[in-house]
Amino acid sequence: KPLDYLIYPIAPLNKPTAIFGEPGAGKSQFAVILNILITLPWSENLLKLIPAKESTPSLFLDYEADADDIRRQLVSLAKGMNLGWIPLNYRRCTLPLADDVEAIRNHMEAIKAKCLFIDSASLAAGGDLNKMETATSYFRALRQLNTTTISLTHTSKDKESKIKTMLGSTLWEAGARSVWEARGQEDEDSLDIALFHRKANLSKKSKPLGYKAYFNINYPL
Repeated sequence: KPLDYLIYPIAPLNKPTAIFGEPGAGKSQFAVILNILITLPWSENLLKLIPAKESTPSLFLDYEADADDIRRQLVSLAKGMNLGWIPLNYRRCTLPLADDVEAIRNHMEAIKAKCLFIDSASLAAGGDLNKMETATSYFRALRQLNTTTISLTHTSKDKESKIKTMLGSTLWEAGARSVWEARGQEDEDSLDIALFHRKANLSKKSKPLGYKAYFNINYPL
């Protein structure tokens, strides 16, 4: 059977995907856009990504910000791209993912969610990221939820290396089936976002993707 995708070429269906990068690279904004793509679904989108044909409810697990931060991002993106009102199912999280699996599963069942966005795995892990058991516990929890997951996380602290990796044990990369690195460069009016496919267990690697997000203006589509 051919490999199915929730969002081609970013996220294979019912598999764990990871997007890592430095703070300010645009990971959270990109995750909100991906939520928009699958919720509508928005097939003729500006990013040239291909979402599933039918609307896919998701649940956004937030370990870093709060609901108002996500609302501002969602409203700004929806207005800027003339998309109207878009729902986003949100859960503010404090417990490690492995300790909160049952409650998250119940939440997903209540809203019929078929995808999880996790921002960020670095905090959701609930332990020392350099220890193998922390990554093992995290991916075991994802397997229990048995759905498409997109985990946002940070880059390693080794600033001398030309090739960046995910923060923590090598098991973080081993556990994900698809891994993308996000790089961002921001100026006063815009943010350039580049995505590089660093790992693909189930397919060949995708070509790099590049986007520009404009702030505080209605950019002509």
